[in-house]
Amino acid sequence: MPNQSITINFSPESEVTSSAYGHCPSVLEQAAYDGAYVTKIDLIKALEENLFNGPANVIDCSLNSAGEYTSVLQLFSGSHGISSVGVTNGVTGAGVTQSVEVTESVQFSLDTEQSLKYPVSNIKSFDWQGDVYDQNGTTVPEPSISVEGDVIVVSEKVFGTVIVVYMTIRETAVLTVYPRTDSAGTVYDSVAWAIKDCGVELLILDPPPTAEHDFANNINCWGGQGKLTIEGPDDREPTADAVDIDIKIDYCTQKVI
Repeated sequence: MPNQSITINFSPESEVTSSAYGHCPSVLEQAAYDGAYVTKIDLIKALEENLFNGPANVIDCSLNSAGEYTSVLQLFSGSHGISSVGVTNGVTGAGVTQSVEVTESVQFSLDTEQSLKYPVSNIKSFDWQGDVYDQNGTTVPEPSISVEGDVIVVSEKVFGTVIVVYMTIRETAVLTVYPRTDSAGTVYDSVAWAIKDCGVELLILDPPPTAEHDFANNINCWGGQGKLTIEGPDDREPTADAVDIDIKIDYCTQKVI
């Protein structure tokens, strides 16, 4: 195989594309973040821990103590054969390969072909859901359905929905991204890549929603270590006793009475 190169033109607002050796029938995705935010209750508990030596509070923040974040990279394909996976300005852990079932709702609007979201390793079932309509909105008999690779084909132009159940190969890797002090854009500019026998897939990574803010403000509460800075010139005692305030809210309007 001749030498190949990947050129990445990268900026915070750009998209990454590659034509290193052809497009693979594969989809590279970053898994959605679970948590990585701090609620008001979390902040109150963290204040209690810092000010009054209260019980340790477990908070799921976006960064670890080194300012790094972790994420999950997923490559979907119709067959095995990934060569390597990596990330710029970070590292990847060992990958796990699984065959997963996908149920997809495919919408037809007077067309006859629709591509499935992920490459198919095996079709399990497909069928119309609900009624099917022609261009005049009249209910018509269900057209026949066939599958050509990753494409669902119907015999007539109609409005309708086909439910498809299929198998795809998902290769998953956990990655860790480091903060960049030399970045001209954001601190966590990073691109993930996956090389298969048939080509290369590239993906601009999204850091957790609060990562940039947390890094800029040196906020780290990973693993229950609530680190909050109480700003003020000195420690002052309350100047008056606490009082109870009775507030009435109208049930219907939700306004204070």
